[in-house]
Amino acid sequence: MLAAMATGDPVAMGVWLVQLIINLVGAATFLILMKPFSRFVRAVAEKVATTPRLTLAITVIFHLIPTSIIIFYVLS
Repeated sequence: MLAAMATGDPVAMGVWLVQLIINLVGAATFLILMKPFSRFVRAVAEKVATTPRLTLAITVIFHLIPTSIIIFYVLS
């Protein structure tokens, strides 16, 4: 806002207003979705922490997929 006001250009103020609205809508969306997402994360964390095999499988999957994508792009 300070930079937009320093220029004194009405277009700059319009751009600032649009950015402010986008940020407010994003923050409101995040606050609305935070509780269900937190519940989901806790449930998944409890499920993964129950067995070491599942923890290892998830770890391998989350490391294998990006590694295979990187190798694919390096070799092609």
